[in-house]
Amino acid sequence: METNVTEERLHAHALLDILPAEKVNVVLSLLEEMVRKRACRLRTGLSQAAVEDEEVTPGMAARLDRARASVDRGDSIPHDEILREFGLH
Repeated sequence: METNVTEERLHAHALLDILPAEKVNVVLSLLEEMVRKRACRLRTGLSQAAVEDEEVTPGMAARLDRARASVDRGDSIPHDEILREFGLH
């Protein structure tokens, strides 16, 4: 069964609202540690990733130029909109 992240976040907020004040700091510390560990794993993964050594062909350079121009014109879709579309925001 697929979980609804929005509902889970609302439920977590509701639980935080009824949690005694002295325990909120404990939950906050746990959340911060979880986020810190995730960021650390991401940094480690990126630092160990192979550097791409593909040559940028003239065709690829032209496509990159068109993409950059599209962004400059405002033809792109904002990141938040993409996240919402996929239920990630």
